[in-house]
Parts: sequence; C-alpha cells; structure tokens
Amino acid sequence: MITSVSAVFGQDRYQPIRASWVDDGLVIGGTSHEPFIFRVRKGGMRYEDARKAWLAEHDEALVIECKNAGEEVFHTHGYKGFGYEAEREDMEMLKELSALVHAHGMRLDVYCQVMTIVPETFFAEEPRAVEWIQRDALGSPIMLTYGYQQSYRFKPNLAHPEYREYYKEKVLRTLVQECDADLLHFDNFDLNMEPESDHSPVNVAYFRDYLRRKYSQKELLERFGHVNVHLIDPPRWNLRHDPQKIKVIQDPVQQEWIDYRCWLMADWLKEMSQFVRALKPEVAIDTNPHGLFGVNRAFNAGLWHPWFMKHTEITWSEEPNYADYTDDGLLVSKIRSYKMGRTLDNYMLSYTSSERMQAEKLAFNQTIGNTSLRKGGANYALNRKYFDFYQAHRELYTRTRNREDAALLRSYPTMAYDNHRAALEQCMFEQAMIQGHVPFDIIFDEQMSDLSGYRVLVLAGQNNLSDEHLERIRRFVATGGGLVVTGLTSQFDKWGRRRSEPGLSDLLGIDGYWVSGRMAGKGFADGIKTSHDGRVIYVPEIVAPDRTQAETWKGSWDGHLVRGTWIKPVNWRELVWAVRQAAGGRFRVELGLPDWVAVEQVEKGELLILHLVNYRQGNKVQNIPVDLELDTERSPTGIELMSPDFEGIRDLDFEMNGRRCRFVIPELQIYDMVVIRSSS
Repeated sequence: MITSVSAVFGQDRYQPIRASWVDDGLVIGGTSHEPFIFRVRKGGMRYEDARKAWLAEHDEALVIECKNAGEEVFHTHGYKGFGYEAEREDMEMLKELSALVHAHGMRLDVYCQVMTIVPETFFAEEPRAVEWIQRDALGSPIMLTYGYQQSYRFKPNLAHPEYREYYKEKVLRTLVQECDADLLHFDNFDLNMEPESDHSPVNVAYFRDYLRRKYSQKELLERFGHVNVHLIDPPRWNLRHDPQKIKVIQDPVQQEWIDYRCWLMADWLKEMSQFVRALKPEVAIDTNPHGLFGVNRAFNAGLWHPWFMKHTEITWSEEPNYADYTDDGLLVSKIRSYKMGRTLDNYMLSYTSSERMQAEKLAFNQTIGNTSLRKGGANYALNRKYFDFYQAHRELYTRTRNREDAALLRSYPTMAYDNHRAALEQCMFEQAMIQGHVPFDIIFDEQMSDLSGYRVLVLAGQNNLSDEHLERIRRFVATGGGLVVTGLTSQFDKWGRRRSEPGLSDLLGIDGYWVSGRMAGKGFADGIKTSHDGRVIYVPEIVAPDRTQAETWKGSWDGHLVRGTWIKPVNWRELVWAVRQAAGGRFRVELGLPDWVAVEQVEKGELLILHLVNYRQGNKVQNIPVDLELDTERSPTGIELMSPDFEGIRDLDFEMNGRRCRFVIPELQIYDMVVIRSSS
C-alpha cells in the first residue's frame, strides 16, 4: 500500500517539477474562493444577495479591473468538498471564468478544499464515501473546527486509496484539465489535534504497514522491544492522559504516530502534485499549513514543513504576529516563517494591513505576494504604494539568494518530540538574532548535508540529535566552521534515548558527567565555555525574562495583541556575542542599529542587497553606519539607496578598507533597500 517511507528521513528521491513562472514573483488578487453552494449552506446571507455577488465575481468587467490594477494571478473558487456532482454547476462557471482570465493575460488560481467531505451531498453521489472519513478512537466522525457551526464538514482519510483516486480523477483532473488552472490552493492542509486523530480501520492498517516498511525485524526489536507490528494501535487518550499535558514524548509508538501523520500529509501532497503536473507541468501548488509560530505542529497538526514543502512553490501562513515593536522592547514579526520559506524555496503568503507588514514581506519574502490593488479595496493606498515600488525594482527581488553567516538548526526529532521547551528555546534564540542583527538562516535536517555556505552553526537546545548529525557537526568544525550550542543539546539520540554522555562533549569542552535536577533548558555547566580557538562556544541556558511566562508559553499564534507573544531572552546580547565570536569576530555585514530594526542580506549575481525594516512606529533612524564584507574578487562600482518612503534613487559615498566596504545610510523611515553594485 505504501510505496515509500523515505520522506521520513528527508531522503525522498522524487524531485518535483517546479512551476518556473513562480520564480518571477507573485502578485495575487482576484476574488472570493467560496463556491455558491457553500455560501448558501453556511447561512447568514440572503439567497438573492449571495447569487448577485456570485454572478458579479464571474463578470469580465471584474477580470479587466484586476488586470488593469496590476494583479497577475486571479484567485477564485474551485472545489469545497460537497462532491463533484453537487459542485458541477459551479465548476462549469469556473471554466468560463478561466477563459476570461487567460484571455486577459492573467493566471488562474483556484481553491481546492483538502479536509472536507459534506455527507449531505457527497454520500448521495458516492455511497462508498462513508468509509472514506476520519474517525476517532470511538468511531465518531472527525470534523473541521470552525466556530462550532459547521458540523456538516467531515474530514476525509487521506490514506484511503479510493478517496485519493476520487480526488485526483474527479476534482483535480477537472480543475487542471478542463478549467485550465495555473495554481492550486490546497486549503485546510492539516490534521486535528489529539485526541482527534484518525483511528479508522484503513488508517490504522496504513500505519502498521508504514512501520513494517520503515524498519527491519532487528530495528523493530530495538524500537519497540518486539516485532508484533500487526497489533500496534495509535495512541489512545482519556481525561487522566490529556495529550496536551505531555512535555516530552518518549513513547516510541507515540513518536512513530507523529512521524506517520507528518509523512501521510506529505505523501498525499506528493501524489496529488505528481498527478496534476503530469497533466500540466507548469501548475504551481500552494498550501496553508501556517508558518513557524512557536508550537509543535508535527504533534498537533501532523505537519513538518520540509517534508511537504518540497512539493509546493507557495505556502500560506495566517499567523497574526503583526509587525510591531512593543513598549517592553519586543520586535514582533513573521520573519521566522519568511526565513523558512526561503530555505525551502517557497514564497510565503500572509495577510498585510500596515506599511511595516508590507515592508517585512518585501525584505524577507522577496515578493509582494497577495494584495488587493483595485480601488475601493481594503488598504488600497498602502498596497498601491508598495506594489508600485516592487514593480519599479522587481528585478532586484526575483531569483535572489540569502547571504547569511549563521545557520540555526530545527531538527525534526527535537522539535517533534518536545511539546514546549524545544520551541521556546529555539524561538528565544531566533529572537535574539533578529533583534541583534545576526545574518542567519533557519535550516532543517535536509540542509545539514551541506553547511559549506555558513560560518556558524547554532544548536539552540537541540536535545535529540542523530549520530549522523553529530558526525556532520564534527566535520563542519574540523574544516573551520564555528559552533554555538545551548542547554542540553545532544543529550539524547534521534529517538529521544538518553546518551551515556553528551554527544558533543568532545567539542564543547565539558567533562561528560550528568548533573541531576537541572531545569529544562539549563545545561551541563555553570557558565559559558569556549574551545577550538574560540570557534566553539557553549552557553548553558537561554534565560527567559519571566520564568512563569516561559513555563506557560504556548507560542505566538495569538500575536502580542492578545496573550501569546515572542520572548526576547535576558541574555540576548550574550547569545549574539557568541554567534559573532564563533564567526570570527565580525559578520559579513555589521550595522549600527537599534534593536527595533531588522535586516536581511541577499545577493543576485554581482549585486549585494540590504533590506532594512523599522518596526518602531514614529521613530526614524538616521546616519546608520554600515561595514560590509565583499567577496575577494569583487570591487564596488556604486551603492544606491531606494525606498517607497521617498522618490528616486540616491547614490551613497563609500570607502574601502581591504575587503570591507563602509558607507552611511542617511535615514530609515520604514523600509530601505541598499544595492551594492560590484564587478569582478
């Protein structure tokens, strides 16, 4: 039944076809993605009003208005989960709309609901579908969790081969082959939190087959103490055993169930993407799993981004984290999600409602993304201002690559098997690097095979590390790389089993004995230790400013406006110092900036480009000194400053000191872009 489990290890040999048109950037507009049948079934709108709005969204005048406004991709409805027959009329109208969109030189983006089967209509069309839905351990259907008023939306079992075939042949073939879609937006791409996981007979059988294919008999014995895979059930829960109270997941079956759920989501998306790209190679794929906001999405939602984002070009994150700088000195941003997208070669889409959010998107996402450019729309003037700037300098955003000194690892066994500490430590260290202007990428296990582009590897409380990673880290240090390690990193192996001594004790200069009673996040020593001529630095603890806040922290999903937030550690300057020291004492770009400004550095050919975003409302920053290292073979020919905050392009004077180029940015209001042109 399962054709491959290699994605579990990040070694899937399948290389997806990529829609090349996406690499030129995205300007997505259009209209609502809700089909007419859902608007009526959902309630709250008069039938006549719903019909009038529906027909207007299919009028050629709207397509022309979007085109003239500058929108390049037209987003609209596709499939909602009522079944092919129930939505046939809506999809017939989509065919006509598609012809209009393409006739006016735009691309068509259609909505594809992943996690809905509406039994009222679907079961009438396909009686077999009664066996295609997810069921909990008691046999009850698992539903979407929308405001307690959409209990008619059952979740399908993505492991069921008959449902997969139906979805491909009925839904995707229609949308791609008949409606000529250019972009498929897969919505509700996640699984419910425990205890609402799928215990249907087909899914349990799939899980057991997954284990048989993943492990040899010898490995099964080491993993579980027995080889009776045919009797292993997914984890069960009750009031005394609340899954949300688990701090560290040690049970091998629970770990494997997390792995399986993440693998299943990636495997489903892989099969769907292969199918549609065989029909039309230039179809792009988009999902909405959200980004990085400080919770264990592998455990809670069956999602591990590197496994499924290899099959997408675009990813949505609906996290709030509205760009801001709070009164207590915290920079709030979506920078983590954008950096993940850059590492995994995806544009990240998100909602924007302020200049800082638009600036953040350009700086860290390198495209304007989704935006409404039609007059009368929300934030029209703001969107037009940043769109016009983006269009004027578009070649400086497309096909760039990050130029970062440090790589901060998020390793699957650590992030998936730890429900609190791992995300807390990781996010605090990331916050320190964001506010401390450290040029860094977020990387995953897949990027550990080649660290040659970085000067420093940061392991922030990565307690569960594989033996393979330990060897890669040693090789990186042996060839001159820097290393910063915190907390109890390498205390356990990839299955969360305690090692006899820390796996990196030889590099860290610690004596290897275990200190009992250490609090989560505090490491093996009482102070900072350095070794390897200062290139390897061990910091025992990332210190939260409020231990109670840290212990109850549930990530940043609600943004700083409600109750969740990012946390800037007390010793954030110490962490920044450690990374800089491990990098050799200086980063490739050093700037004299307050901590409410964030910086991104990219390159394209012989261009180096700096992006600066001011997160503090009403605080201009003036006379910013920049000290930038150039590659040995480059000589600067000019430095240009541009911004949506002023007209034109300003040339900046500069001076050279060896390979370092020095200049001053006269003023930063909200967003500046600095282009360093050079020749070899």
